[in-house]
This record gives sequence, C-alpha cells and structure tokens, in this order.
Amino acid sequence: MDKHSIELKFYNLLMRNLNIQEFEKWVYETDEELVDEHFGRGFYFELASLNYKNKYAINDVEKLLFSKVPFGRFEEMKIREILTYVIDDKGDLVELIEELYDLYCDGYYFLRYIGLASLFHGMPRENETYNFTDQTQINLKCEARRILSFLDTRKIIITGKYKYEDLREEADKIELHSLEKMYVTPKRILLTEL
Repeated sequence: MDKHSIELKFYNLLMRNLNIQEFEKWVYETDEELVDEHFGRGFYFELASLNYKNKYAINDVEKLLFSKVPFGRFEEMKIREILTYVIDDKGDLVELIEELYDLYCDGYYFLRYIGLASLFHGMPRENETYNFTDQTQINLKCEARRILSFLDTRKIIITGKYKYEDLREEADKIELHSLEKMYVTPKRILLTEL
C-alpha cells in the first residue's frame, strides 16, 4: 500500500463513502510502519488511539487527518473524481455538472467552462430533464480531460479549500476568454413525452 492508497482511504472517510466503523477496522488491519513511514512517526498510534465509538469520532479523525494531509489533496481528489465520472459516464451528468458549477462558484474558477454548462442550458424545471446533445456531451468530456491534464501536470495546484495556484499559460485559460465556443444547446424534453 502506497501513500496515495492511504490518502484515498482518508478521502473516502471524509466524503462519507466509508463509515467510521469501516475506517476503524481498516486502521487496525493496516501496517503501523507503513502509515508512519508516509505520515510521520506516531501517526498510526494517534489513529489507533481514537475512540471510534464516540459520537464525535468523525470530527476527531478529520482534525487529525487535516493536521497531516494538506486539505488541498482532498479537494483535488474530489474534483478528479467528479471529472472522471463525467468522462466515464458514471452518475447523472446534470448532477455532476451542477456539482462542478458549485465548486466554480465557491472559488475554483478553472472549472468555469464546464461548470457553466448548467447555466448555458438552463436548469430543468419540474417535469423536464436535460437531454444533452451528443456534441455537448463530447465537449463536456473534452473539457473534463483538459482540466485533469492540468492537474496531472501540476499546472493547476489545489492548495486549500477553494484556493489554487494557476500556472497555465494565458492561452490555456480558455474559460476566461472562449466560453461561447464550448456548448451546443441541448434539447429539452418534457418527462411526459418520454
């Protein structure tokens, strides 16, 4: 198990994809030396010493994790996961885009291009759903790949909650100057027509 795998376990707990009992079990089954090697001597002991039966255990774990793992790592994992879901057609595309829109509004301005898809197409009203055109879906996937490539090459570095360093060339910051080129208008469908 490498450092990334351990951080992924932390992330899954923080995102509530893993409950506190499952995390506690994982702690006791994980090699102490491995955890200490990546997060400092005594960190495993701190994890193992927590009272996981306490109703505030999740708060204690969060506080401990944030003391060792920069919050930006967890934020980056969250953004990567959503973008990967867009690319791989996992989950509801509308919900994923809305989540990216919220992240954009909260301060991750590099998500503007993909996050604003919900505004360009309008939010569905009652009895309506999105039916993104094939071209729009392709464009959204391309933008998700583009953003992931900047994260991969460290041209965008998440440094904290809603904070990041943008080391891209101006020409790569298309969300600042080329929004009108991205989207093809989707067809709205009344659910009663389905």
